[in-house]
Amino acid sequence: MIGTCREMCPSSEIRLRERENLLHRFEVAEDHTRQRPKADWNKCVKEYRRPTVGTRDPRPEEIRPPDVLVETLDYLVHSISSLNCRWNDIYDFMFDRLRAIRQEVVVQRCEDKTAIEILEHAVRFHIFSDYRMCMEPVSVFVPKINSQHTQECLKRLLNLYKSVECNLTGELTSIDGTKSRDTILAHRAEFEATYILFNLGDEDALRHYLSLDRSLRNSPPLKAAFDMSQAFSQKNWVRVFHKFAGVTSPVHICAVHRHFPALHRMALSMMSTAFSSKNLKFPISKLTELLFLNTHMETQNLCVQYGIKVQGENVQFLKGDFKTDAKIERCQSDFINQILKAMTIPDILKGKHSTSTVINAGNSTIGRSHFDQNEHVTGKESSCQFTQENRSHLAFQSRQYSGINKGTEFSQYTQGKALSDSSALKGTELYVTQEGRELTTSENKGRQILGAVPKDMKGRCSPLDEFTREFSEKCSA
Repeated sequence: MIGTCREMCPSSEIRLRERENLLHRFEVAEDHTRQRPKADWNKCVKEYRRPTVGTRDPRPEEIRPPDVLVETLDYLVHSISSLNCRWNDIYDFMFDRLRAIRQEVVVQRCEDKTAIEILEHAVRFHIFSDYRMCMEPVSVFVPKINSQHTQECLKRLLNLYKSVECNLTGELTSIDGTKSRDTILAHRAEFEATYILFNLGDEDALRHYLSLDRSLRNSPPLKAAFDMSQAFSQKNWVRVFHKFAGVTSPVHICAVHRHFPALHRMALSMMSTAFSSKNLKFPISKLTELLFLNTHMETQNLCVQYGIKVQGENVQFLKGDFKTDAKIERCQSDFINQILKAMTIPDILKGKHSTSTVINAGNSTIGRSHFDQNEHVTGKESSCQFTQENRSHLAFQSRQYSGINKGTEFSQYTQGKALSDSSALKGTELYVTQEGRELTTSENKGRQILGAVPKDMKGRCSPLDEFTREFSEKCSA
């Protein structure tokens, strides 16, 4: 069925909502009275109605055709998203109206460029809103519901990309004329990367990457997204933040931000083990930089919630004090706000910056003042260096630390000496690395190897590591 309604909202619905006083304040005429508000027919947008048992099917005159759906989408993006009011009011209105648009796309079985364009806008809206409202209470914004709609839009969008790629060759005639397949799939790499970043470390998302065509997998956005997801699954939080520092696409930035609490927990848990010592103090200023936090006070509060002791301008890591069950609320990042501030909301939702500022695989210098090219943590306050061993786990190398007595080796207090192949073969077997290599030193007890897992787990390494190795072999084939 193809709709015949040429307005953003059918006239019958406008009269009904006007009569029942169900108009949204964005749809009310300027000269209305509060007792009986009148509708501005040029501002009314059809609202979403859940199909229920016993209700009649919609008639063609109540359904908007694809070209009208695109016009309605443009109105929401340009006129509503740029209003000078609270974003939660804009979010509630756009969430409902975009859902109605998606519903009519399904009813009319629209699977062409129009459906792709609508879903692309919906994904950007939901991911941007997830960041914009991450600090709102549940009574105002429910992250789980927003996440469910994001996943639904992303999966349907990726299926449409695949359908277009399989079924179309040469030219496609759409509602706006002849469009080539390359034009329709122009943003595919961006949203394939978005799916991976939104589901960072998820096995299904990584398998989906592997199923893509080689030319698409080798695109810079997807390769960088896959590297971040792989690092996240290996608990390599340093590499994740290093890659994140080069991201400039607003959608990708907001997609990664939803994983910040998990990254912070991962980092502090590892540091509580590697730096566990009553004689060691770690600077809060350096920790703030490493974790992309805004202020030293925010870092102190985060450490307190995880049971890490704060002593003046430093923190003291003790393995036994770390609280694994701490519940941390998300907060916005000044680093992200600076990037978003340079763009208008309509531009973000339309993706005007996405094609030219997608994930940079390492060339960007924005926000990377504390990372060097080899993914080492650098800084004046501490010469503690993070390095990558076999691209799967981290080890703290022995360095002198300015906060300890002069001439004292840092590793003596942190047990953070990187294990060599020879030292790993001595002592009692306690741990295995992410790659399954056993750590046998009794002196360090395997604790300093970030990414090591208990030996009593089934097999020499986790199923995810086997899966990661399979990915690497197939990608290099």
